[in-house]
Amino acid sequence: MRLRIYAKTTDEAKVFTDIATKYDFNVDVKSGKNYADGKSLLGVCSLCSSLPLDIDAHGGTSEQYSAFVNDIKAAGLIRRKKG
Repeated sequence: MRLRIYAKTTDEAKVFTDIATKYDFNVDVKSGKNYADGKSLLGVCSLCSSLPLDIDAHGGTSEQYSAFVNDIKAAGLIRRKKG
């Protein structure tokens, strides 16, 4: 499952990693050619200056992915492109 999020601040990165750690599947974060573990605050923060962040979650069920996406949406990390 892939999606794109926007985490501009350390607080938003913390919200994302808190959500990711709730789930028992792998979450990878990518920005450009750089990757980080989506459950690592340090890793996600190291990518925050480069927006947007591409998320690749794998190893879970469709129900888990749906709940994960809903949590991310509720946190306001998925935004519509302006313009």
